[in-house]
Parts: sequence; C-alpha cells; structure tokens
Amino acid sequence: MTRRRGGTRGGAGKCGQQSGWGRRGGAHGRANGHEHLLNADLAAYDDYTSFATRNGPTRDENVRRLVRVQPGAANITIDGFTLRGGWAIDASIPGGAISIASGPVTVSNNRFDNNDGAKGAAIAANVGSITISGNTFFANWAGQEGACLLLSGIGSPLIVGNSFQASLTYNRGGAVSIGGPLTASLVNNTFLGNRSEIEEGGALLVRDEAQVEVINNLFSGNTVINNFEPGTKRGGAVALRDSARATFRNCTFSGNEATVEAGTIFAGSGTQLAIYNSIIWGSTLQGDGSAANFRIGGTGTITIANSVIEGYAGLPAGGINIRTATPLFADAAGPDGFFGTADDNLRLRKFSSAIDIGDANQLGFDPSDLDGDGLTNEEMPFDLDRNTRRLDDPGITDLTFDQYPATDAGCYEFAGISCMADIAGPSVQPPPDGNVDGSDFIGFINAFAASDPAADITGADLPIPDGVIDGSDFIAFINAFAAGC
Repeated sequence: MTRRRGGTRGGAGKCGQQSGWGRRGGAHGRANGHEHLLNADLAAYDDYTSFATRNGPTRDENVRRLVRVQPGAANITIDGFTLRGGWAIDASIPGGAISIASGPVTVSNNRFDNNDGAKGAAIAANVGSITISGNTFFANWAGQEGACLLLSGIGSPLIVGNSFQASLTYNRGGAVSIGGPLTASLVNNTFLGNRSEIEEGGALLVRDEAQVEVINNLFSGNTVINNFEPGTKRGGAVALRDSARATFRNCTFSGNEATVEAGTIFAGSGTQLAIYNSIIWGSTLQGDGSAANFRIGGTGTITIANSVIEGYAGLPAGGINIRTATPLFADAAGPDGFFGTADDNLRLRKFSSAIDIGDANQLGFDPSDLDGDGLTNEEMPFDLDRNTRRLDDPGITDLTFDQYPATDAGCYEFAGISCMADIAGPSVQPPPDGNVDGSDFIGFINAFAASDPAADITGADLPIPDGVIDGSDFIAFINAFAAGC
C-alpha cells in the first residue's frame, strides 16, 4: 500500500454521510493543509451542553457511525480529520465515530469530540492489528464503557501520543477500555479530567485477561464520582479486573479521585499490577482528603519499586526504594487551579524527590520506535516531552549507583541541576542551564524584588521551597552562589 497523508485509504472501508460534503467509500482528511470535519449532525442543531440534551431528540437524525472498517478490509489509514457527533446507542454494535472490524488499521492525527455511544463512543475496534497515534479525544460520552476507545480482539495494539480529555462514561472505563486477550502498549499518552460515574476506572479500564504495558503516561484529575446513585466507584485513574495484567513504567498520577476506594488504582481479584519509576501523588477519596492510592482485591498482586508515593507506609506490602517526600511538580493543578485540565504542569522542579531514583532496567522498550531508528526492542529513549531519558542531575545522589546516567521517576525527565544558585522558574530568563554565573545572580535579584516564586528556593526543610520569599531565600542563594553549588 502507498500511504497518503490526509485521508482514508485501503479496501472495504465505508464513510458515513457528513454534513456539508462527503462521499461514500473514502475521503481526504486534509486539502491544502486544512483539516476537514466529518460531522454526524446532519441537521446542525445538536446540543452537547448536558447529558439530557446529548441524548434528546436533536440527535435522532445523526449518522450512527461516521466511518466503518468492515470485515475483509486491510491496510486502512484514517488521518487528519475532525470526527464529531457520531451516535451509536446500540451496545451490540459499538463505535460512535469509527467502528473497526478488520485490520491492519492506523488512526492518526485526528480529533474526536462530542461523539456518543453505548460503548466506544469515539472508536470501537474488535481487532488487535491497530495503531492509534497522535489523536486528540475531547468530551466524548459513553453510556456503558470506553468513551474514547473500546478495544478487544487478538493482537497487540499500539496506543501512542494521544490526548484523552474531559470524556465521560456512565459505568466504567472513562476514556479507554481494553479487553483480552489483547496485549496492548500505551506510550506517551495523557489522560486529563476523564470520568466514570458509578463503577471503576476514571481514565483506563483493563479487563478480561488483557495485558497492558503503560510507559510515560500522565494521569491527572481523573475521577469516579457520583453522589446520587449506588455503585463501586473505585479506581479514580485506573481499574483492573477479570485477571487482567498491567505494568506502569515512568508514569505520573496526580489529583485523581474516587468516591468509595482507591483514588488512583483499583486492582481486582486475580489481577497483577506492577509499578516502576512512577509518581503517585495527590489522590483522594471524595471529601476526606486522604492519600488513598490503592486497593488490591482478593488474590490480586502488586509490585512497586523506585517510585514516589504519597503517604506510603508499607501497604501494599513489598514496596522497594519508595520515596514519600514531595515530587515538587512545577504546577500540578496549573494556573486555573483545577486538576485534569490542559494547563497542568507535572514536570519536576529541582530537588524533586523523583530525580535520579529510577531503575533503568525498568524503563521498558520502545514499541512504537519513537526515535525513528528502526529499533523497537531498545530501551525507551524519551520521556513524555520526547526529551532524552537518563539525564543525570549532579546535584542529586543517585539511588542506583550501578546505572549511569540515572533516570527519574515519572513521565518527565528533569534536565537541570539541583543547585539553589541555578535559578529556575518560567518567568526567569534565561532558564536554568547547569551553570552558575552572572545571569543567575541577576535573575535571582530580579525575582526576589518582584516576589516571583522563582526566588523561593529554601524553607525550614532545606532546600525545599516553603511558599514564602524572605531573607532565608536571599541568604541561601548568596551562600550557594559563592560556593558555586
């Protein structure tokens, strides 16, 4: 097949009708660099503002599925569209925007918004030979499961570099649901502000003996919350059930929440959960503010190593090299003050407890060949920003001495030096560069005079900032500058 950017290509696919333009049998996603819209709202009066109006009479004329990849199709690429308003309320035929029954299929560089369905509101695929990469999923709603993705079948799907945001499932798997016997890889994805209402897995559900490898993923502000109806309401970010297996490597979890149990991850009986080089912080059970991170049910097992976990005190048992001091995120809830929105900044600041504590043997492989060198069995080379992994911070003592350079915990690698005189902060220019020189001195003086947070370099527990800019910061900077760190 000759791949052509900007459309569907292959055999036995089918495009649904669209408002304004379209044709049966195929379409181009881009013309002269402009993105095209596949809109299922034929009458152009859909109301997406509430659950009631999304499921009301304004949707009756909508195309049930915008794109169908039918049995017998092969080598299909769907690239460069916005797919909106797909409508698939029949649970027996999932997939509101795209329904996939055959492969291989690549779905890349698209935007899915305001698609609705019982299952797999944006994409439902009953095939393992699928790559889903570089897409944005926003505000998709599912009545039962998987508002953005519902995956099942046999094979090894790749889910790489996607953004899943503000999507809602009434039952379980707020954004993504993966079923067995698939063996899936999720690399460099972000899950922001997704929600399940009454069961489990605010962002991700792994079920039916599926196995997933999750590398460099960010989970922020995902929830399982409903105050009005009964339900299990567990696993604010992730839930495992039905003998599923999941390994999380260099992932960051922040500000996730559940009503009943496990603000971060619930692992049911018979499941296997492993967490390496990761950060779990700011998780809560609704209303009590506690660091409620895990719940392992029945015969479920968990392995945790080289991670930063808030409130960890030996339970679940068996944690190795666990840190409990603050990871010092740049701005976990972002300027808007809400977890789970696009301005959340979970990158590390200097002196973070996550710096240089990772185990490089647990970075995982590069299944999607992020660096384009043709090797998929090499060590993961990048972080979520596609910056180099394993950057040593000479200002921090490495936790693992036989691995150089060391790696950090979490989805972002810290690229600076933990030196109080190498000034950090988005408003200070130039940013920290690993050198202590006149630019740092001027930067600190300006930041101190302006009460800029970049001048908050020390507190009672040196060298952790304390939220107060005062004489202790000034003295600490002068001493560090004089010593050259």
